[in-house]
Amino acid sequence: MKLPISIPLLKRLKSYTFQDFRYDLLAGLTISILLIPQGISYAYLAGLPPQYGLYAGLVPLVVYAIFASTPYLHIGPVALTSLLIISGISQINGVVIGSPIYIELVLLTGLLVGILQFLLGIFKLGITANFLSRPVIAGFTSAAAIIITVSQLKDIMGVGLGQYKYLYQRFIALFHNAPDGNIYALFLGLGSLLIIIILRKINRKIPSALIVLAIGSVLTWIFKLDERGLQTIGQVDIGLPQFRIYRFDLDTIKSVLPTVITLTIFGVVECLTISKAIAAKDPTVRTNPNQEFIGIGLSKIFGAFFQAMPSSGSFSRSAVAYDMRSKSSIVTIISALAVALVLLFLSPILFYIPFAVLAAIIITSVFNLFEYNEAKFLWNNHRKDFWNMAITFLVTLLIGIEQGVLVGVILSIVKVLMKSAEPHIAILGQLPGTKIYKNIDRFEDAVVPKDLMIVRFDDELYFANAAFFVERFKSFVEPNPKGIKLVVLDASGMNGMDSTGIRAFEEILNFYYARDIKFNVCRAIGPVRDTLEKTGLMARLGLDNNFLQIQDAVDDFHRVLS
Repeated sequence: MKLPISIPLLKRLKSYTFQDFRYDLLAGLTISILLIPQGISYAYLAGLPPQYGLYAGLVPLVVYAIFASTPYLHIGPVALTSLLIISGISQINGVVIGSPIYIELVLLTGLLVGILQFLLGIFKLGITANFLSRPVIAGFTSAAAIIITVSQLKDIMGVGLGQYKYLYQRFIALFHNAPDGNIYALFLGLGSLLIIIILRKINRKIPSALIVLAIGSVLTWIFKLDERGLQTIGQVDIGLPQFRIYRFDLDTIKSVLPTVITLTIFGVVECLTISKAIAAKDPTVRTNPNQEFIGIGLSKIFGAFFQAMPSSGSFSRSAVAYDMRSKSSIVTIISALAVALVLLFLSPILFYIPFAVLAAIIITSVFNLFEYNEAKFLWNNHRKDFWNMAITFLVTLLIGIEQGVLVGVILSIVKVLMKSAEPHIAILGQLPGTKIYKNIDRFEDAVVPKDLMIVRFDDELYFANAAFFVERFKSFVEPNPKGIKLVVLDASGMNGMDSTGIRAFEEILNFYYARDIKFNVCRAIGPVRDTLEKTGLMARLGLDNNFLQIQDAVDDFHRVLS
């Protein structure tokens, strides 16, 4: 019996060997060393108790492993997702960060995001991830890196702050509260930053986050710094998560919907960007966007019922999976088992972990989110995209996360529409001594044949550009000082026509015939020819005015004149 949903893991297991398992075992254990401190840190960043970050490294990883299309993508808690969670859920009226209702709303958000992403995969809408342009993503993530860094300064300084909507308000509060800071938090925070940076310079494979967690916890325990004002995680009753069903009304769902949409958009973009980037290094791996959506969506759905905070793709952990020659998604199952062992037997050690050390881990983990090189590249090579990146960056930084996402989506859509509304049109001329016709703006020696004009239209003819098509083709012959008697449409760049495009084509046909100007079509592909024939426009055009090559249209014109 054929399953309604593909399970890639079953296919991989058919050729799975013990040698493959050895690679996956080593990679999985190494990744878990990264996942444990990051899970604790990102749960804290999201305003959640630490266990919810660790829970995100259990059930979601196992479910994703079953449905993943790539052996390299590693999901779990990430900084950007945590920032989007706290910035969205904390703005709901009457909700206090860390409260039971806050936690339930976060879990509901993860469930709804999972459902949306699962549906994207089922209905094969993976292509929607392409509608958020790279410059817009770079602008948002660069601003997010700054926002995340600033949000952690209070713990590096050891001061308590309220919740602020705007970045400048947080800066002012930090300045005013600096004298009340804790010297031990400052020492551990700055020391942890320095150690992580040095260890990464030596070798990025060194588990620097785990090392500073151990050092910070031991120092806190030995010198009893928690009794001297240093904030630590404290007593946490952690075990394996229990299955739980949540009940929410429509109003509650509406309240989290903006955050759900934001997380859905960036979740699919982030996961596909990472999986494609790493899989591109391995020609034997092919990422299936729709299958990824199914796997990621199901991981969030099941994770929500087992108290896991919303997860996403992690570039750092995915890079480790690739570098350590991971052979299958079993690597994520191994990582989940390692996290389960920590939850069962090692949770008491979490008591002495200082928030200052967690803040240092978070700050260093978002260094790579700041896209300085991308901004430099765009400034030198594509100024329009640079300004799209800059606008998204400033709106996110100065106004807010959700507003930045909204502006970014709008800019991406506007970019697509503007490009499609005014597609490229080229006037073609003949290269001397050949039957080749090229754009006269690019080939100075290209000669435009007398009494005729050859035009190439490089896009589908549809509602967004139909008016532009009509305007430009009318402008070629009105006024008509060169006495053009024939216009040849090179339709090789047209891949289709909708009903509005059909009307536009018909309008130009009538316009030229009314002025006794011939109108020919050449190099039209099958779907365009089918549309012209079905609508009767081919009959009006005349089968003898539809040519396979440009030279055929030119020769026919000269033959008729002679």
